[in-house]
Amino acid sequence: MKAVSNGLQRRSRLAFGLSVAAGLTLFGVRANAQDSYIFRGDPKAVSGITISGWGSGTVEEDINNHISGTLSYKIQTHGQFQGASVKLGKPVNLGGYVNNKNAFLQFTVKVIENGAGSKTGSKAGGLLGGGPPGGFPGGGGPPGGFPGGGGAGGAGGQQSSKKTQYQDAKEIQNVRIQLVNTQGQASEMLFPLDQAGESTGWSVLSVPISSIPNIKADNAEINEIRIFGDAPGTMYLGQARIAIDATPITVERIEDKPALPRANSYTYRVKATAGILPLKVSWDFDESDGIQEEKEGRAIKHSFYKSGIFVVTVTVKDVYGLRTPVVRTFKVNVTP
Repeated sequence: MKAVSNGLQRRSRLAFGLSVAAGLTLFGVRANAQDSYIFRGDPKAVSGITISGWGSGTVEEDINNHISGTLSYKIQTHGQFQGASVKLGKPVNLGGYVNNKNAFLQFTVKVIENGAGSKTGSKAGGLLGGGPPGGFPGGGGPPGGFPGGGGAGGAGGQQSSKKTQYQDAKEIQNVRIQLVNTQGQASEMLFPLDQAGESTGWSVLSVPISSIPNIKADNAEINEIRIFGDAPGTMYLGQARIAIDATPITVERIEDKPALPRANSYTYRVKATAGILPLKVSWDFDESDGIQEEKEGRAIKHSFYKSGIFVVTVTVKDVYGLRTPVVRTFKVNVTP
């Protein structure tokens, strides 16, 4: 990303400065003057950031993979308690954003080596597994537990370096992030990769600051970010920033299907956006028996086993309940 700072000559002192991005849109949202960068690919001499492994995880600067600046942080993670610690040169205060539903904390990551090489994700549902005794507090988040989590993690990440806590998963499906404030208290979030936005091959993970567990106006000075996967793998952190976005949910019209053979599988797709907000798309395939959540996803396969005309209902919501949901309907004529 090419960024123009209002005080470019003072970049060495602006690890968390205001920036105006030129030319690149992240997950449908162009960076603007209100966006604040915590990390944007600058070396330590500029950012003041110190990195170190957590548990048996490792982290290093990498100049071959970056979305902005000159580098990213290459993280080797062995599971949800083994990853990287990113200590900020100057604490970032999120307190001024906790009452702003349009303020997001956003991380841009890339998973390179991930099990068999594919990137899949699980549905939102809080942190996987549980942490050691004395883990950091979690909880909170929207209904269903995303990104939330409860009690997993904690200082046990360092203590377990001799005995790596491998997960049952074969590949990274979720990115687990802890925010540690200046009082040593931590908040946890879990980001499913299948709900991430995309930007030139990178995954864009966004959470409303108002939804981050345990973040309040009087305890929101963050001086450390810890990053983990939920399975062994390699990923890169390209950016961390605060983004302001009030984009509503928009859903393109879905055309009627005039003649689909009975019992044949057909792929239905929907195009929907809401800026940097992750979305949930639900499908009901017959409004005559009430609207239900029969399937979920932007692209799904379905077969009708009876002939007739069916009204299909698509409901698009953001996972935090911040925007007005959008409903689209279309007809399917199923032939004998």
